[in-house]
Amino acid sequence: MEQGETIPEALKREVYEESGIVCEPEHFVGVYQNLILKDGFGPLEGMKIPPIINLGFICRYVDGEAAISDESEDVRWVTPEEAVRMVTHPLYAKRLEDMLKYDGSVVFSSYEYDDKTAVYREDERY
Repeated sequence: MEQGETIPEALKREVYEESGIVCEPEHFVGVYQNLILKDGFGPLEGMKIPPIINLGFICRYVDGEAAISDESEDVRWVTPEEAVRMVTHPLYAKRLEDMLKYDGSVVFSSYEYDDKTAVYREDERY
C-alpha cells in the first residue's frame, strides 16, 4: 500500500499495475496471516519483522486488456478449473480455493510458512 491509500484503492491500483485490468471489489473473502517473524534487513537489520497479512477479494471486471508488466510473468483469462491446475503454490492455492468456495462468510486463516512449507491452523469463519 502507498502512504495515505485505502485498502480498496490499493487493491484496484495493484491489479491495474500488474495486469492492465480495471476492477471493482465485490466481496471480501478472507484474511491470511503468516505467523512467522522474519529477520529485518537494511535499516531494519537486527529487528524482527512482524507477520505478513494478506487480504483476499473477489472483484468484478470493469475495463482493460490483460497484459504483463514488470510485476507479472503471465496474465490471461482462465476458467476456475484451469486456475486450480495452474496455481500450485500452497499459499495461493488456499486463497484461490476460498475464493472459489465463497459462501458469504469471511475466512480468517493463520499459517506458518518458512519459504518451503505451509502449515495452516484451523480456519475461522464469520
